[in-house]
Amino acid sequence: MFKSMRQFFHSIEEHLFKKEWIGSPDYEALRFTLIYIFVGLIWIIWSDDLLVILVQDIDLILQFQTLKGWFYVFMSGLLFSVILKRRIRMIRSLSDNILYQNTHDTLTELPNRAKSSEIINNRIKQNPQSVFALVSLDLDDFSNVNELLGYHIGDELIISLTHNLSQKLSTDDFISRNGDGFILILDLTNRNRTQLNQYLNMILDIVNRERVIENQTVFITCSLGVSLYPKDGSDFNELFKAADTAMRHLKGLRKNSYNFYTEDYHKERVNRVKMINELRKAIESNELYMLYQPIYDMEGMRVHSFEALIRWKSPTFGQVSPNVFISYAENTNLISLIDEYVFVTCMKLRRKWHDLGDHSTILSINLSSKGLVDPGFMHTIERLCLEHFYIPNGIQIEITETALISNFDLAKSHLLRLKRLGFIIALDDFGAGYSSLTYLHQLPIDCMKIDRSFSLNPGVNNNQDLILQAIINLAQKLHLKVVAEGIETNIQKDFFLEMDCSLGQGYLFAYPEAENLATQRVEELLEKAKL
Repeated sequence: MFKSMRQFFHSIEEHLFKKEWIGSPDYEALRFTLIYIFVGLIWIIWSDDLLVILVQDIDLILQFQTLKGWFYVFMSGLLFSVILKRRIRMIRSLSDNILYQNTHDTLTELPNRAKSSEIINNRIKQNPQSVFALVSLDLDDFSNVNELLGYHIGDELIISLTHNLSQKLSTDDFISRNGDGFILILDLTNRNRTQLNQYLNMILDIVNRERVIENQTVFITCSLGVSLYPKDGSDFNELFKAADTAMRHLKGLRKNSYNFYTEDYHKERVNRVKMINELRKAIESNELYMLYQPIYDMEGMRVHSFEALIRWKSPTFGQVSPNVFISYAENTNLISLIDEYVFVTCMKLRRKWHDLGDHSTILSINLSSKGLVDPGFMHTIERLCLEHFYIPNGIQIEITETALISNFDLAKSHLLRLKRLGFIIALDDFGAGYSSLTYLHQLPIDCMKIDRSFSLNPGVNNNQDLILQAIINLAQKLHLKVVAEGIETNIQKDFFLEMDCSLGQGYLFAYPEAENLATQRVEELLEKAKL
């Protein structure tokens, strides 16, 4: 009977209601009301007919009618009570599940950052005199695990770390999940600074353990930023911000260690934000400018080429080192705008020199590591070549080893592309890093610039001199030009000349100079050529 009733109501639903309306609150309320009315009508008709058949006495029928009414009210109330109880339980269960999911990590079931904030702030409110450390633990290069080994391996690694770290916590400590890492609260009531440092080293050891997950050997390190309550903050947000600042400052220097927050980090971060904002405005308002440092043929003491160097004089910070603002630009994607500015400025200048009659002086540009591996910027360079009537073999592009390490295959492809456009390619700061011979073998390199570290103490370190001589001999056999950087004394100049390296760059010859002075040198070269 009940099955046939459900089928009956289901058929009515399909005919009366649109599918998109089924399941909505209005639909459920109307559905419940219609069922109640229908059952009520059935009860009234069926019970009256049954009563007439079974009872002949009119007075008795009236008594039964009253009892029948009370019975219906009682059963209706009971039914409503059961339905409401079940609905309230279901709503409460769903509400609890939603609340749990919003405050806990689904993978580890640890509290998330939002729940941590609630717990810590309540802890501070209940006991303002408490002392504890908040540790921001970030797994170093965790994305590599996911991308190279698979996300399931990354998940298993997180679960394993959760288990290992939780086992080492005391009853007053606390752990939660935060992005690619964890937040730990370490109670300092019974721990001094030495014991805290020992505990932080233990955390590093736990994370550093080699793990075998699904037959894959996984090794990872972590960086820890530490803030102390109440010294570094009065609530969770302040403490977490301080710990996160300490952790990010550490990552900029080294990894797999821990670092305590200091006020200097906050000032540094504020200055960094201000400088980035000013740099953005500087690019838009053309506050950046170029200087050009000559590269000399040391045998004839004549200008061979120029290196273009970007500079920025900030209204607030004064003359800012390129190492600083270029680094900020690379971290905020402003570098493509700076790279484009450098290319446009140098292409215009090289065209100017060409129109003066100079066809041999090379203008060298430093291309950022991000620019080299950015396909979009390669299209930009091609566009600029067309717009500014680029002179082939008039501009040299200098790249560093860092750019090659980040994505060798893409860097190689883009260098070949730049070579086809007619650019000369130079490998800058050779000898400063790993300087793999693969670069010289596989890349279209025309020139090698020897890092200034080889110029510091010429003739003092025999092993260094032997390495330098080997580099120069190798470059010559590969038909590469060699430029010695950092030449500041005649001793250094003579030393490189003895090594059969004739091109040099440094303060001995000239400091970086403005465009008009560089152009004047080019004009002087042209005048001498006429003589």
